[in-house]
Amino acid sequence: NNGLGAAGFASPGITPNGNLIEWNLVNGQIRPIVALREDTFKLFRLVYLSIKRYVNLIITDDVNSLRATDKCEMQLIAKDGIYLNYAPRQIQSVILASGNRADVMIRCSEPGFYHLISTPLEGTVIAVNNQGGVGGYNPAHTAAMGVNPVTQGFLAEIHVAAAGGA
Repeated sequence: NNGLGAAGFASPGITPNGNLIEWNLVNGQIRPIVALREDTFKLFRLVYLSIKRYVNLIITDDVNSLRATDKCEMQLIAKDGIYLNYAPRQIQSVILASGNRADVMIRCSEPGFYHLISTPLEGTVIAVNNQGGVGGYNPAHTAAMGVNPVTQGFLAEIHVAAAGGA
């Protein structure tokens, strides 16, 4: 697998004040580093595994804004293992419910450090720490999904190297 694999949840414990700590896992790791080369597409085969949750994945260079960067692009080529009739299709985010799959090509135009994060469709982030953990969830309401907890937080760091190898 040359990209990100299954993203899911594990519950490693409870804080001293009784709050449940949940972690976002990517290929069994907390916030792994994914290496990309500038102006080169890399295929990511995404699978989301959870119970009654979904993700809204974006790539950002500013985690405080929770907005997708314009320095990276995502091109959707397949959903649930079925290639699109017209592909690639440029997208701003990847929304996956439990059991969904998506094949997405990612390319960043500038070297640097980026973050693959999941943000709510509506609502606000309650508490996302810099280790990838979420201190709680905020229900998001959409016509398509009803009221569901959204997985929020950091999933992976993306390090983009200069095309010349620097």
